[in-house]
Amino acid sequence: MLRIGRTYPHYYSGLTGGTEVARFHYTIPNGTLHADPADLPRAGRIINIGIGAGAAVFGAIHLAAWNFDFPTLVEKQVWRVAALIVTAVFPLVILINSLGHYAVAPTSNRGIIFIVWVHAVSILAVAFVLARLYLLVEAFRSLYYLPPAVYLATAAAEAPHVG
Repeated sequence: MLRIGRTYPHYYSGLTGGTEVARFHYTIPNGTLHADPADLPRAGRIINIGIGAGAAVFGAIHLAAWNFDFPTLVEKQVWRVAALIVTAVFPLVILINSLGHYAVAPTSNRGIIFIVWVHAVSILAVAFVLARLYLLVEAFRSLYYLPPAVYLATAAAEAPHVG
């Protein structure tokens, strides 16, 4: 059921000859998270876990190319490392965050722990971006080095032809 809420009175003097008349604006609520404000930290954790799991699955799909043919051995090794980085970064960030929350007990080392946390997450973020960029570039670059047998016939050549 749609609920319309009255927000605040609005005073205007249009068409009334100068006397102010109170009118109320009516709004339809539009909450994008549809959650109680007390549950928002929990919703943020769930969203972060979902993003991390999605990134790990994405990296695992690229790990499936572990034994594929690459133009050079160096590119094959860099692909493997990049796929491992993409797979492992977000679980590591979640682990670092959870350890950071436990480590932020009332101690005198609170500033040092924060600095270490910021540097660790920053290094992982840069590694993730570089690994993703390499996977993207190498996927398109490898198309140039396909073996000639790829161009002989396609699966569509075996399909019945009308004409």
